[in-house]
Amino acid sequence: MKTRMTVTLIILLLAGVTAAVAVENLTLQQASQLAVEQNPAIRQSEINVERAERASEQADESETILDRLREEGLLTPDVEQLLDLLPAQAEQGEKMARLARDLVRNQVILEARQNYLEVQKARENKNLAKQNLQRAEEMVRLATVSYNHGMTPRSDVLGAEAQVAAAQAALLAAENQVELAALELNNTLGRRLDASLSVAELQSVPKPGRPNLESGLSSALKKRIEIEQAKGEVELQETQLEYVQENFSEEDAVHRQAELDLEEARLNLEITKKNVELQVRQLYSGMEVLKKQEQALEKSVKAAEESYRLACLRYEAGVTTQMEVTGAQTTLLELETQLLHVRYDRYLMYQQWLFATARDLD
Repeated sequence: MKTRMTVTLIILLLAGVTAAVAVENLTLQQASQLAVEQNPAIRQSEINVERAERASEQADESETILDRLREEGLLTPDVEQLLDLLPAQAEQGEKMARLARDLVRNQVILEARQNYLEVQKARENKNLAKQNLQRAEEMVRLATVSYNHGMTPRSDVLGAEAQVAAAQAALLAAENQVELAALELNNTLGRRLDASLSVAELQSVPKPGRPNLESGLSSALKKRIEIEQAKGEVELQETQLEYVQENFSEEDAVHRQAELDLEEARLNLEITKKNVELQVRQLYSGMEVLKKQEQALEKSVKAAEESYRLACLRYEAGVTTQMEVTGAQTTLLELETQLLHVRYDRYLMYQQWLFATARDLD
């Protein structure tokens, strides 16, 4: 007995090691797959599907009981209406549960990809902070050399050292942001929040595809799950109205209620379509703006790099002040950070575009 228990424990331990290895150098695709396998929200949606399936089966089984009660005259018109519509409602409920499960799955994949890219962005932002610290330390060296040669006052060295301290603080904040982003990713992947996470290095920010507004709108209006859900509700209300028309007079209150329910379902469908169209158009416009911003910032960063390089040379030659170097360094960091964020935000928005247009996330 002890031997069996020991073997079982070893197997479980090995399984745990295997799971840990599986998330080493995690890629974007692997993050999506792991989220689908382990995110509890997906399991919750699957439970709802199972419940809806059981309810549909029970509704089918209740028809036999309903026939017997009808024959014995034990049903009032209102109760009979509810029971007659129960199978159709249960079937629609099952369909809705499946659609909701698919929607949750797609949302989890999108969230996993977004959080994965946020980790990458935070890590690159940390690298920028390291570079800025190195520049600040270089400024201390230049100021010290210049001071030792009697070319600049002691205040230049002190000012440069203050810039180093500020850069160190910024680096610590950037490192903390990486940890926070990793927590978010672990949560989406269904892992322990404090579990060790190793994300594969990206050589560069992925380039987004070229979105087409018309085809995107067409795909979204045909395939978005929210629209399918709204259509399903319209179908259900149409079925109920048909039943009421066949079994109740127009003067009966239930007749008007069924008409109002159908009208409300149709309005909800139109509102859902409009919201989907609005989202797609906003994402398309946003991507176009970010594309132009990226192009402009690429030029600005190159100019800022050259400006910083020349400022360092002029300071070393004793023909400019420390303030000019510090200003050039600050401008360069700000533009580099803006460019980094725009590049990631553009690709993140492209992922949202794929989701909004009911395309496969890639």
